[in-house]
Amino acid sequence: MKNKNLKRLCFITAFSLLTAVNGCSLKSDKQILNNTNIDGIQSGSLEQTLDQGVQSKDSTQDSKVLTKNNLSSADTKDSGGETIERAATKEVPIYSINEDTQSVESVVALVPQDSKITPELILDLVIDSLADRLIMIDVDKVSLQKDTVIVSFTSNQQPVVHTDSNLEKSILDAIAQSLVDNLKEYPKVIFRIDGQAYKSDHYSFGLNEIYLDNSKTK
Repeated sequence: MKNKNLKRLCFITAFSLLTAVNGCSLKSDKQILNNTNIDGIQSGSLEQTLDQGVQSKDSTQDSKVLTKNNLSSADTKDSGGETIERAATKEVPIYSINEDTQSVESVVALVPQDSKITPELILDLVIDSLADRLIMIDVDKVSLQKDTVIVSFTSNQQPVVHTDSNLEKSILDAIAQSLVDNLKEYPKVIFRIDGQAYKSDHYSFGLNEIYLDNSKTK
């Protein structure tokens, strides 16, 4: 009986020691598990590393945006700072019509510096100026004959139609005066309609009748 009790006491003592050892082992494993991640990296270090990675990525993105903004600013500055030289021009004095009085008035047109002064150019400048005043002129043909410029209008447009006598005369005067003032070698102007003698509701001129002879005024 005494031996039986002794064996029971030894068994209890051994069991207690085994339980204590296993408990310490589990506690130690738990502590290691809490402080260790896969591949032996400590969890605290891993979180710090991830935070640093995110910050580094954000910094890189910010750097890219800043670089892009700086580049855009530089491009804008370069574009805005670039000096664009205007093409050289020269003034050409012509005649147009005053919108209120329908009388002839002198104006100035600008053309490129290297433009050659021709009857066609002068006529185009006058036509454009009249168009700005809602007077639409249609020219059939411009030709030269010795010292004379011959301007032929179409029969279905101003100044031949839709024009009173005062406006019609002012249109003819503006065109003729502009031509002779800018073309010293052509001091005379003849007007025709569709290549034929000029005849409208208000005025009639012969086929070769000189409308303006600037040589006689000198």
